[in-house]
Amino acid sequence: MSRRHFLQKSSVAAAAGLWLPSLPTQPEIRFTNGAAAAGLDFTLRNGATGSKYQVETVTGGLGVIDFDGDGWPDLFCVNGAALPSLEKTGPEYANRLYRNNRDGTFSDVTAKAGLAGQGYGMGVAVADYDNDGHEDIFVAGVHGNHLYRNNGDGTFTDVTAKAGLAGSGSLGRPAWTVAACWIDYDNDGLLDLFLSNYCDWAPGLDPVCGGIAPGTRAYCHPDKYRAQPMQLFHNNGDGTFTEITQKQG
Repeated sequence: MSRRHFLQKSSVAAAAGLWLPSLPTQPEIRFTNGAAAAGLDFTLRNGATGSKYQVETVTGGLGVIDFDGDGWPDLFCVNGAALPSLEKTGPEYANRLYRNNRDGTFSDVTAKAGLAGQGYGMGVAVADYDNDGHEDIFVAGVHGNHLYRNNGDGTFTDVTAKAGLAGSGSLGRPAWTVAACWIDYDNDGLLDLFLSNYCDWAPGLDPVCGGIAPGTRAYCHPDKYRAQPMQLFHNNGDGTFTEITQKQG
């Protein structure tokens, strides 16, 4: 029976109040948390101690990267730090790189890769910025971003300062970068870097929201802070970047 004839007969049967056979039901899709079985034991830590620092509310980036070029996606997890120091005071605050074992499990290779990191991390952007065939990692953070170059041997090197990405650039004050993306805006075959900054914040400068009695203080709405503008960095093709935010508007 053609589809047209089936629809015609179905319409007639429905108008006559006759029973129609039910259509096949779709199989139920169910998900199971397999993190532990896969060896993914990462715990995100934001350093919260009850002081309601604004940075505690937006931590935790995750990057998918084939860092060893074997065709299998590996995972990079960004972690926070202690507050108010913004320092990774122990291994519990380390970023983590998990290598895909190709059998449904992952192995923690953070130490070997040199990616435990520094500072209070927020987001991550993965790309081969220097066109050497190896995917690199940019970590966005609070008052400090980091660019890690993939050496192609399972290790990474922090090249932030060498690449000209240390400091706050045109902002003129410490940046709170929450996200980043790689984009070839000028079509020269080199990936440029676009940063999304959030609030003008520093430890101890959070306004008091909620109440002042113990247990009543709350996180403030972002409108309570001055916004920070976004930034664009041009890839110079020699491993360095130049900020051109104002030039490009």
